Amino acid sequence: MNGTLIKTIKEIKSGDRIFSNIWDITISDDHKMIHIVDYDKGVITLDMNSKICWEFSGEVLDGAQGLCTDGSGNVIVCGFKSHNVIMLGHNGDYKGEIVTKQYDVRCPLTVCFDVTKNKLCVGCRIDDNITVFTLE
Repeated sequence: MNGTLIKTIKEIKSGDRIFSNIWDITISDDHKMIHIVDYDKGVITLDMNSKICWEFSGEVLDGAQGLCTDGSGNVIVCGFKSHNVIMLGHNGDYKGEIVTKQYDVRCPLTVCFDVTKNKLCVGCRIDDNITVFTLE
């Protein structure tokens, strides 16, 4: 296989850069958006024409790292410095922390969700382990 460059997304029409420190990227469950996690800026979601649909950042998500979707349109994101995993709705609304500090998940880097078994796997830097959770 050979890759063919289609386009490069880096700035909005004003010339301002969209990203500063990209860590992960995924396509939405409906294939209409691209979710990007930026360590400095949080989550940035673009439509397929590279227009910003929504952004999420804040104290609850410090040092955004890995992200995935849950098969229902929600976005699951690791907070490396906040030591948690949060869930955002398809339109960027904050749904809550799904893995809190109480589970001692330190510096989560990556996350994936198994839709068929309703399980969330979180990979952490400090412990070099993978923690598995059931989502209810």
